[in-house]
Amino acid sequence: MGEKINNLKARVTIDRVEAGGKVPIAEGDVALPLAIQGYKGCVAKAGEMRFAQSANIEDSSLGSQGLVQGFAEVFSPKANDGKGGFVRVSMEDAPANARVVWVAEGESGKSLDEMAPSAKRIAPGYVLTYKNEDLAVQLVADAIEKMEA
Repeated sequence: MGEKINNLKARVTIDRVEAGGKVPIAEGDVALPLAIQGYKGCVAKAGEMRFAQSANIEDSSLGSQGLVQGFAEVFSPKANDGKGGFVRVSMEDAPANARVVWVAEGESGKSLDEMAPSAKRIAPGYVLTYKNEDLAVQLVADAIEKMEA
């Protein structure tokens, strides 16, 4: 078992660690290997995208960063000329399983098509922050702080 764990750890190269040594930033699917190393959260890079990952990133943390729930995304098999994909819907029309997309407060008065997304909850503890690495680091640092309180 020790060899498998060491192999898993070896697959990750940490670019740097932020938030007082608590939030590593690394490329790819890094949550499990970094958790094995003792980190309580991380920022995963995938090209220009940044994913904040921790046990629980609360909506209040997104709100404290000046973000509001702007719209939701739901899967539609008819989107993209019948190929399927996600479409934007208003928060009022969003079903329970919709992905909530957070926007900067100033974006919330715009039409659905004009709102620029800032963050999107993919799953509990997993938030896409698009290209905003600072936001991803702050969300993870907040989650870790709440865990340690």
